[in-house]
Amino acid sequence: MSWNVSAVGKAGAVRANVARQFKKLEEGTMLSPEKEAAVAVGQAVDLALSGCSGAVKVQCYGSGSFDSGKWVGQTISVSLEPIYGFVE
Repeated sequence: MSWNVSAVGKAGAVRANVARQFKKLEEGTMLSPEKEAAVAVGQAVDLALSGCSGAVKVQCYGSGSFDSGKWVGQTISVSLEPIYGFVE
């Protein structure tokens, strides 16, 4: 199973939007190892965004791997980018 969370905009709005997306993942039907990783990523992203102002772009995704029905690991990517020169 894989998951994806992303948002672009003012830091406060992005933080709230990303938190809602991670909450939906937490309440979803993901398997335990994947869910635990998504929750940890959500907490780290929230902490990082708490110190941001201005415009930001957040992209996070993860994908779990199974072999013969056994959990073998996952790939996770997180990107937080400030957007300079943002004009309203």
